[in-house]
Amino acid sequence: MKFYRRVAVLAAICLFLFQSLALAAGAKLLELKFHSGSQHDRIVFYLDKVPSYQVKSSADGKELVIDLSDATKEGARRLAASGKRVDGIRFEEKDGHLYAHVKLKSAWKYQVGKLSNPPRLYLDVLSEPAVLPHDSGQKDGKTDKKPQVLPKTNPLITETELAKGLTQKNYVYFDPNGQVSAYFVFADKSKYRMEPVLDNGIVPGRNAVTDIARSYGADAAVNASYFARSGEILGVLKMDGETAGTTYIPRSAIGIREDGTVFFGQVSYSGYIQAGKVSLPVAGVDAERGENGLVVYNHWNGRTTGTNEYGIEYVVQDGRVTKIQQGNSVIPEKGFVISAHGTAKDALSGLRVGDTVTFTEQLGEPWDSAIHILGAGPRLVEKGKINVTTNEEKFGSDVSYGRAPRTAVGVTKDGDYVLAVVDGRQSHSRGCTLREWAVLLKNMGIVDAINLDGGGSAELVAKGEILNSPSDGEERPVASALLFLKK
Repeated sequence: MKFYRRVAVLAAICLFLFQSLALAAGAKLLELKFHSGSQHDRIVFYLDKVPSYQVKSSADGKELVIDLSDATKEGARRLAASGKRVDGIRFEEKDGHLYAHVKLKSAWKYQVGKLSNPPRLYLDVLSEPAVLPHDSGQKDGKTDKKPQVLPKTNPLITETELAKGLTQKNYVYFDPNGQVSAYFVFADKSKYRMEPVLDNGIVPGRNAVTDIARSYGADAAVNASYFARSGEILGVLKMDGETAGTTYIPRSAIGIREDGTVFFGQVSYSGYIQAGKVSLPVAGVDAERGENGLVVYNHWNGRTTGTNEYGIEYVVQDGRVTKIQQGNSVIPEKGFVISAHGTAKDALSGLRVGDTVTFTEQLGEPWDSAIHILGAGPRLVEKGKINVTTNEEKFGSDVSYGRAPRTAVGVTKDGDYVLAVVDGRQSHSRGCTLREWAVLLKNMGIVDAINLDGGGSAELVAKGEILNSPSDGEERPVASALLFLKK
């Protein structure tokens, strides 16, 4: 008995020592991300945890040294940075410290801060000359001087003509909590059309907004729908009259008619498959097939359905079943594939090649008559008044609460189109709550608007240039974009 007690005590001591060593383990630099924008250059250090750090500047202000205590870069990826203000970066490991030497092209002001989920440390090099001699820097994310409280001021609005009928406007304001920077592109509806698109024209896959805009020859673009990692669209998406994404929760959307006029409101999807006496609801279009569900795949999903062998699939052309197989069916260009699993599969077990199938979709008017629909939400501005419909549309806390980078689409009282982004989680812009975002849009003359996907996806591109500063430190690959295209 004493022997077992000794073994248990030794095991407990070993566990304690192991946990202590694990807690004492230093931080690891995993990756570096860099973005050079109109407001600043941003370096984001992705770590497994943020250690104590200190930032020092050289006497001439042209080099910053970030001292990360008890950290290592072993196994780190992408450790390069060079842009409008940053000339380069090199790393040095010495005496248990990791030093990041950031070379600047001139003596610029800078700010450093922490981000969480995932752990990150960022360095923003601002477009403002540094005041020399420079202070010794920041320790553990705190400055030795009291932080300046910015007085509330009138907004600074700048305007640039990008092309005939295409105008960029930047909106910057300060309040006691800091700075907010937003970016807008206005398009004359008589010279431009607005269209939602997918990366490479299909649902699976994601790409940067700049690449999507370039591939379609767009003069301006923003990220659009909410999406899954696979590229699946999480919301109603209709392009050229055909559905490419669905949702059953009524959510705000923008509809685009054939003449280019737009309207806003809430939309939800309803679809049914009729095969003989069997009528089944469609769980989604170009979406992941779930348990006991039925999904329809059309040409927006690409060449094949990409499904596994645990269901049954019916290839339909001209209203008749032309082929039956278990999974990963080839999608006909003019037709669709019914993919069923579980109880839905059992319900269609009597369906044979040659049988007639009817696929019915309903969105209700005016949505059924729109050639393009982009659903996201919530609503922000309605007929010139603030109307944030977060609770009504059942959005979670990831969208509803706090200040964040945001994206929106709207129209002016004249019916001209507007794409908009506000930066967040950065020194030059703390972001907006949804209500603050709605107020800002209204202040810019937007009379109807909905919110689009935000956070690290928020990005506005015009004439091949990124106008804002994505909070990830680089472009996040997205599934869809909303474009301004010349008529």
